[in-house]
Amino acid sequence: KGRAKTPRVVMPPTYEYLSLKDAYDARRNEVNVYAVVTEWTVPRATKGTDYHVVVKLCDDTVGDILGPDNNGFTDISVNFFAAKDLLPRPKKVGDVIRLHRLKVSQWEGRTQFVAKCGAMTGGAAAGGVARCQYLLFDGAGHEHPSDEPYTRSSNNYTMEEGKDAGFLTRCREFWRDNASVMAMNDSGFTRPIVRFGKEGELTDLHCKVLDVVKNRGKVTLVVWDGSDARPFPPSVNSGRLGDSQEQSQEGVNGGDDEVDAYDAHYWMPGDPYAPLTEKDAREDEMIRDTPGIGTALPVVMRQFDIAAEDLPMPGAWIKLRQLASWVRGGQMQATYVHQSKWAPAEPNQVWLEESAKRIEQRRVSQWAPENQIGLGMSQGESQGGGGGGG
Repeated sequence: KGRAKTPRVVMPPTYEYLSLKDAYDARRNEVNVYAVVTEWTVPRATKGTDYHVVVKLCDDTVGDILGPDNNGFTDISVNFFAAKDLLPRPKKVGDVIRLHRLKVSQWEGRTQFVAKCGAMTGGAAAGGVARCQYLLFDGAGHEHPSDEPYTRSSNNYTMEEGKDAGFLTRCREFWRDNASVMAMNDSGFTRPIVRFGKEGELTDLHCKVLDVVKNRGKVTLVVWDGSDARPFPPSVNSGRLGDSQEQSQEGVNGGDDEVDAYDAHYWMPGDPYAPLTEKDAREDEMIRDTPGIGTALPVVMRQFDIAAEDLPMPGAWIKLRQLASWVRGGQMQATYVHQSKWAPAEPNQVWLEESAKRIEQRRVSQWAPENQIGLGMSQGESQGGGGGGG
């Protein structure tokens, strides 16, 4: 009789993890990384069966990355494609993500990162099982962060003793030391509402959601950031098909060029036909948290652009990416087009502080010139000063 065979022990694979700078510069097809999550968009359907989200990442090397235009980076973006329930949903900014077999490609001289997770529709004929896998961990912002992942793309994963814990510690320490600075990083396309609406330009906003209104097949987010949306004469309407924003607006009105399909939308807390009392202002949360100064901006979208469960909640701060604009009935509106996205965000403290200064200084409007003279008034009776008192 032959000797019994010794069972073969399968050792878990050992992974090499790169910093974000090394991953950007390595020119490899695939990389493994640990990084800190700074932003993530909500799922949006693609033309196929997958959903798409963009997750922004940083670490202690991302500031050393130089793009083809020699501009420095504050984060890198990863495009995730998967079934909706397999997409990453971080708990909060500053959480840590581990990515295995993250795809790296080049497009117009720029490095791009793509994560396709889960089984592809069509099985092996469509490429089999997508190879990228992720784990999400508590970041430094949690009171007692766990080294066990709270979300994963696969039921099977390995952790190398000592090695993974070291990367988690490094990411948490980086965020603990840099969170206050990183939280204020906005894109170069971010504008305050008072500067929103340049014709033909897609713009980002960092704002607070005052309300989410559903009416006549569309959703309107009412947002504010401490500044004023510019008014126009009530007869002004812009952004119809055929003007310079034809391509952008086509994604909003679907070819319907009727102005009253997307008319002016005015919002205020409470009952517009009943006077607000001091008790209302003190006890009603929505009224209490509504800015005492400034004009809100409607963001118009169709109900099928974002699923109902993925809409932001009133009171949340968000970042809106790549919004177009038009004017309806004299009101500036943002329009949520095909390229648009939104992501959870922290309050913009800089803009809130500026708003508080406006209230303290009684600067009622940002868009009206300070020396504006009212019709029928003399120089001494000009608006905003009454000859010097206020």
